[in-house]
Amino acid sequence: MKNFLKILGIIALSTVIGFSMSACGEEGTSTAEAGTLFITGFENSYNDKFIEAEAVTDKGLLFAVKSYDAETDEQEKGQIKNRRVMLSVYEITTGGLAGYAGSTGNDEEIIFNVFIYDAENDPEPSETLETKAVIFKKGIGIAEIVLPDPIP
Repeated sequence: MKNFLKILGIIALSTVIGFSMSACGEEGTSTAEAGTLFITGFENSYNDKFIEAEAVTDKGLLFAVKSYDAETDEQEKGQIKNRRVMLSVYEITTGGLAGYAGSTGNDEEIIFNVFIYDAENDPEPSETLETKAVIFKKGIGIAEIVLPDPIP
């Protein structure tokens, strides 16, 4: 049993390190410290497609992209790799743009609308999905994608 728990701990640590490493490499800029959203559970056919997401909360609109530069209003879509993607989450409120760290007080379950693009520069998504409810803790949320039922 102890060995099983050790192995489970190693797997969990490896997953966190893997997500962290997948976030590194390419540079992106932002004028606001963003929250982080991991979306998992994509089928292999979604690998290499591009993605952005949005959600409405009681405080305002959330949008999730790979990177966002508020000075130029340019954003970069995330790209699905290994059936998952990591996005930066920003909140637009009446006070302006802010990084999203989660709600204070009662945890708010958020469902993101996920827009899938075949190419990074496509103006319209080829598919729209949504996530299962996610709760952010210390600015990090992990969500599972809800895939459509297969056509019989």
